Amino acid sequence: MTGRELKGSLMGHDVYCASNFDILPLNPNVSVHSPQHPVEAHLLALVSSHLREGNFLFAYGWDLTRRLQAQWKSQQQAAHKAFWEMADDRFFWNSRRSRFRAGTRYFRRGIDNEANVANFNETEQLLLVENPDNLETKHISSDQYAHELSFVQIRGSVPVFWAEVNTLRYKPDLQVMDLQETLNMPDVRYEYFDFHTECKNMRWDRISILTDILKDDLEKEGHPQPVKLQQGVVRTNCMDNLDRTNVVQSALAKLVLNKQLVELGILPPDASIDDYEAFSKDFRQIWADHADAIALAYGGSGALKSDFTRTNKRTRKGVLEDGAKSTLRYLKNNYFDGARQDAFDLMTGTWKPRKNPQSAMFLVTDARPLITRSVPAIALFSLFMICAGLTLPRTSAALLFMFVNGIDYVSWPRLIPLTDIIYYNGPGFRSGNHGKGLKDNFGLAKRAKWLGTKRTRSGADHIELGEIKKRVD
Repeated sequence: MTGRELKGSLMGHDVYCASNFDILPLNPNVSVHSPQHPVEAHLLALVSSHLREGNFLFAYGWDLTRRLQAQWKSQQQAAHKAFWEMADDRFFWNSRRSRFRAGTRYFRRGIDNEANVANFNETEQLLLVENPDNLETKHISSDQYAHELSFVQIRGSVPVFWAEVNTLRYKPDLQVMDLQETLNMPDVRYEYFDFHTECKNMRWDRISILTDILKDDLEKEGHPQPVKLQQGVVRTNCMDNLDRTNVVQSALAKLVLNKQLVELGILPPDASIDDYEAFSKDFRQIWADHADAIALAYGGSGALKSDFTRTNKRTRKGVLEDGAKSTLRYLKNNYFDGARQDAFDLMTGTWKPRKNPQSAMFLVTDARPLITRSVPAIALFSLFMICAGLTLPRTSAALLFMFVNGIDYVSWPRLIPLTDIIYYNGPGFRSGNHGKGLKDNFGLAKRAKWLGTKRTRSGADHIELGEIKKRVD
């Protein structure tokens, strides 16, 4: 790391975001800027793009990876260990976003065999009440606050074996795999809420129906107060685990914050933070920014429905903005996320390269048939000619070909191919079998050779040049 930006202060400690990086070779005779092999150049480009686009927060004197309650419980243990030894292993590479099963929206869904779920994030809302004597102090340490309260929530992809297979259609094919490894957790209470039905016609105030249902559980499980610890946690997820999840989490956070402020005597018993517009606006802004950060990392755009989070109401302008964001997500998820997923797999150690780069030329070459590769250029030319008003058919045969063979034009990950998911034929459910040619739209498609070969499990899973590692501990 060669550069940092100051983002704020927490518990008297400055919090930074890493802004610049240098990649140093282990071999002093090798140049990072002029790699000797194209595969090496490709992998270095993945690392550089991931570091450049990531949001890596850190502090020198405060552990951002662990929630306040966990740090309080382990004070004696932490006194005899190095700072890095106490960090939460899940969030070591980034602040509160799990490095296990990390990735992009359509290429990392559901759960794996070790119970890690995609897009797992822990969110901690801190309420720090200053002593009146310290109001003029610029940096307040943790022992100078009158009260320190937090409320922790988590989100993660639906914890079953499932995926969505991109086919260039706006709505991918849903694939649910009925595997024996699916977990049974009897101590977990599941609360279903039909968001679209309950909040249709922009009646988003009806999210209160859900918060009213959960209110008693929140009281029972607790949220940290001077004499009370949080014994349980609310886990929220929708299909993408992004936009509707953000709305629900912010609503629960407001409910708990109201109660905390009332019990501390800061708010009157019947008051709400909505009665104080300046404070309410700051609260909404924090949660909207939080939603955008998670959505950008996983989905490729800012969060949808963020107008409700920011203004406490759904607007027609927000609906139009959501349309633009959805279009951006579609383009990124279908045409650019393959390389992003490769970068995640490389940086988190999910994929481990071998020593011989020559065997990995598949990473920098296009193995699709020539006719398949040439169709996009033909389609663009056809569109140009139609727009120019020439006498060509209104429906381009090239575009139709791309649509029928959609999976051939999706930007798939190459380090760990998803072939077994795309062509899964075991027990479960599949909403469609599109994008695999005219014949195979009505049955199981023949495995595309360029997508990779089927994997078998015997010890470590080997994938061409590299191998899948079960865990990186």
